[in-house]
Amino acid sequence: MNILIIIVTWNKKKYVLNLLKSITTLERSDYSIDILVVDNASEDKTAEA
Repeated sequence: MNILIIIVTWNKKKYVLNLLKSITTLERSDYSIDILVVDNASEDKTAEA
């Protein structure tokens, strides 16, 4: 099974980093996770994170 997680964000660098860390620590034996982060021209360097 494949899971796609789409995260839409604007100026939430700290929260996005924490969320990505949480997602990557999940146990995944029978499924794969793809993550797509969509940034809406953030001014806090969210896209660079």
